[in-house]
Amino acid sequence: ESMLSQTWHDFRLYFILDNPLNQKAITLGHEYAEQDARFAFVQNERNLGLVNSLNRIIRQTSEPLIARMDADDIALPTRLDAELALMEKYDLDFSMSAASIIKPDGETIQGRKLPLLLPDAVAEATKHTNISIHSTWLLKRVVYERLGGYRQINYCEDLDFLMRAIQAGFRVGRHPDSLLAYRLRSDSISQSYTYEQGTRARFLHKRYSHGDRIVDLDPESVNARFRGTDAQIEHSSSARLALANLGIELNRRHYLKCICIAGSNLVANSFFAPELIRSIRERF
Repeated sequence: ESMLSQTWHDFRLYFILDNPLNQKAITLGHEYAEQDARFAFVQNERNLGLVNSLNRIIRQTSEPLIARMDADDIALPTRLDAELALMEKYDLDFSMSAASIIKPDGETIQGRKLPLLLPDAVAEATKHTNISIHSTWLLKRVVYERLGGYRQINYCEDLDFLMRAIQAGFRVGRHPDSLLAYRLRSDSISQSYTYEQGTRARFLHKRYSHGDRIVDLDPESVNARFRGTDAQIEHSSSARLALANLGIELNRRHYLKCICIAGSNLVANSFFAPELIRSIRERF
């Protein structure tokens, strides 16, 4: 609904269903396709996973610009217009934005205005942290075509893609406003696989900051390097959730709660401090 309500109307919304057994989503997809000519419903015959599904739908489209969107997030009505305006103003190939947070209970926490990041700043910031939210991306088709789409680096396919795009010379920028509300869920991929995601991301940042060509990394080798124990996975997921709660309370200016959350987790969870440092770098 949030995409179909955009102030920029001239687009097609490709709705790709990766779970062919989800009858509710199948019914919904056909209903929207009948109601709105811009809506295209695509159903996988079998579960392909995120990377293969994204690459499949990109190959089936022909539009010169491609916007990413996740099914459980909500875009502001001006999202596409604002990101396109940013691209045109600064001659960008690839744009993204800041985001608000939707808590598991449904409450939306308005995101803070972040610094405008243009190509040089994006390239520098990416040495330390992932400054992008995948579902805010708007980019030229040529970027996907030249990079060959996403690669199967599990839970870090977007970071891998961003680094390869920068190193290929594409101009990337981030809009300072929160143009999307990102849904925080305890069962999301970033929470369920936070250890593997975090360790692979740190590896990619290290290689990128050293000037290594990310395209030369073998995805299978990267995936094989990082396998967490049950304890590591649990502590890493707990640290990520604590950090999210810290950010929410900081936005509310509940500083005493912030001190309590940070203090207790710094003592009890060794994964919390690296996540906190990463988050600070992301914002500044």
